[in-house]
Formats: sequence, C-alpha cells, structure tokens
Amino acid sequence: MPMGLAQTAVVSWLLTVVISVAPAHAESICLHVQTGDRSVLYPAAVATGFTISFRHSIYGTEVQEQFRITPTGFQTEKLRYAELRLAEFYGHDAAKFEQGWWTVNNSGSELRQLDIRVSQESAIEISLGERRIWLAENQRMGDHVRLSITSCGDGSRGR
Repeated sequence: MPMGLAQTAVVSWLLTVVISVAPAHAESICLHVQTGDRSVLYPAAVATGFTISFRHSIYGTEVQEQFRITPTGFQTEKLRYAELRLAEFYGHDAAKFEQGWWTVNNSGSELRQLDIRVSQESAIEISLGERRIWLAENQRMGDHVRLSITSCGDGSRGR
C-alpha cells in the first residue's frame, strides 16, 4: 500500500528533526588529573564507573569510593570499607557485608570535581577500567590532586 502524501511529509519531517538533533561528532571526554603544575588527561566515557582506593590514615585499612562519570563531573555510587569500624567511624550504621567489604550505598550526589589530599603513605589509586593511576607518586604529605571531566583536546595524555 503506497504511503500517502501527508504520511510522507510527516516521515520526512521526523527524519530531518532526528538528523538535526543528533550530534555530528560526539565530543570525547577525558578524566583530567591535576597535581600542582602537572596535568594529565585520560580518555573516558560517560557512564563509566571508576574507583578511588586508599589506605585510611587512622586505621590503616583500605577504603574504596566508587563513582560514575557524567558529562560534567562525577556521580557518587558506593563506599566500601575493609572493616566495619571504618563505616561506623563515618557514621554509616547500616553498612552491609558484601563480597568481603562493608558497603554503603552513596548514590546520587553530583560533583563537578574531586579534590583529594594525597601523600605517599595514603597509597591512593584510581581504577578506570583496566587502567591504574597512582596519585601518591612524588607527593608530599598534604599535597592536593584535583580530578575533573573535560574535553580531551590536545593536552597531555595518560598512558
């Protein structure tokens, strides 16, 4: 059955709208890691999860903070503690023991950037897919690292 003139016009209009709304070239984004005067970009994708792991400064056991990358920053996901007393230290009374970790659902907060105090003793590591990024290398106690999301551009790329 042939399509009527009105139906053809509607289909044509819909295709035009879809084509004009769809981006011609999706901008690639990067995780921007800035330490003092050093800046490195790591290719990333929206909705990619990543984890920041570190040793707690008081108890000396591991903590993991899980995030998801958004177009403009980060969304919090979960907190994972190696020991229940760490969860309780931060006021999380409802931590659940899952796969060897005391886990707290921390989802929903949107953050534009993350400022992290680092030192060699803290052993801070970012896990982004298969990539491991060590933040404490060549850092002194009290140094800061800033994480943000930016376009990849022509900056220094992480390997």
